[in-house]
Amino acid sequence: MHRHGAIRRGDIPTILEGDEEPGTLVIIDGEFGQALAVSVTEIRSALRAGWSVWGSSSMGALRAAECRPIGMRGFGSIYRQYASGARSSDEDVAIAYDPDTLRPLTVPMVDIDHVLDDLRTHGTLSERTSAAVRDELRSISYRDRTVETTRTAIGRAGPAAASRFADLEQGSGWSLKDKDARLMLAVLSRVLGPADV
Repeated sequence: MHRHGAIRRGDIPTILEGDEEPGTLVIIDGEFGQALAVSVTEIRSALRAGWSVWGSSSMGALRAAECRPIGMRGFGSIYRQYASGARSSDEDVAIAYDPDTLRPLTVPMVDIDHVLDDLRTHGTLSERTSAAVRDELRSISYRDRTVETTRTAIGRAGPAAASRFADLEQGSGWSLKDKDARLMLAVLSRVLGPADV
């Protein structure tokens, strides 16, 4: 099994040109601002070559929703949002990251929406306040929407919202992208076996 960083245009042809037997290709993260994004045509080529292609969480969820009719499999909440049409913008999963460490530097809208849904569910934010916070954060470019910016916007909604967000941060329970990626790994482990994941 091979592990790669965020997928970009040209990665799949490189895999197909290798001497590996077709197996399972999993797409989670992908580039689209820093480099050309993996294309539907590349995914179609992998499927035709006998590869099973799965996607979740970020670029994987986007492409799985687009390529579902040709056989790509999608997993997770973010995939379902794109597949159902409830979400359509590529920028909703976009982040900026450190190219050396691959550490995320900003927060995607899918995670912000997930947090705001949690705050509404717990009665910490009203629908109106949640919508106002969402609009404020959506107006900021994904390249500038940091955790601190997110924390500040939510904190202005009141101490209860700030406290709940702090709890979510500490428990690492606020990233829907992370949850979906972990779901994908759990599914792969059951299907392929833990030694292959």
